[in-house]
Amino acid sequence: MKISIVTPVFNRATLMHKSLQSSLALVNAGIAAELVVIDDASTDDTVQQLQQAYSAEIKDGRIKFSTLPVNLGVAGAKNAGAALATGDWLIFMDSDDWFVKDAVPAMIEVLRQQQHYDVVFFRCQDQKQQQLIGAEVPATDISLKTLLNGGTPGECLPVVKRQTMLAHPYPTRLRGSEGLTYLQILKAGGCIHLSDLVVREYEDAALERLSSRAGLRKRAGALCLHNLCLLCYLPQASVKTALGWFLRIGYYGFWFLLNKLKGR
Repeated sequence: MKISIVTPVFNRATLMHKSLQSSLALVNAGIAAELVVIDDASTDDTVQQLQQAYSAEIKDGRIKFSTLPVNLGVAGAKNAGAALATGDWLIFMDSDDWFVKDAVPAMIEVLRQQQHYDVVFFRCQDQKQQQLIGAEVPATDISLKTLLNGGTPGECLPVVKRQTMLAHPYPTRLRGSEGLTYLQILKAGGCIHLSDLVVREYEDAALERLSSRAGLRKRAGALCLHNLCLLCYLPQASVKTALGWFLRIGYYGFWFLLNKLKGR
């Protein structure tokens, strides 16, 4: 079983090193085969810092490093990382998050036991309080209807079979919206497992997070389209879920038009 860690970076010159060192430690220990870093056309000195700080690791292949000619957003950068990776499993680690070190051996064992799945979600804890993000639930399989109507119980770390990822890439046009890919995988007959193991420390208070209020409003057009894409799942949606889609289409549609008027 070969594992690749994929980390997209964009203007992360001062923030990425703890995350990269955490992932690189797994490569050095022989747990992961490689760390794939994709620079999403940064405008600061992220590329220069990477090339200087990790020149030896890039040279010997422990780090595969590639730069995108234009900014594609996190979805496009992850797709580029999946294409460059060689692992059977892809662990998508954000550039300001890192592994819970003591949990990594248990995570590998879960993956060994769950190789018939296409995606395994692992739980996350916040970096400051180190408390579980979301409700505590037992390990379970996730159906299309469950994911569609309930989502995951808080932020999760996705680990995806590479072949599945290549067949169902993240929606680059939406610059995010990875959840649409997981729905497509389930719709196509794939299997997803939710583990109760906490393996990632997640910065859930960062202002630049796409899930922050400012980040959501900035991406209003893409989020409106995201909810429009969900309408193809109406037969599997509850009334509450469907109503939420329509309300968000209206809300993000409003902010999209307002952004246009303001020239954003």
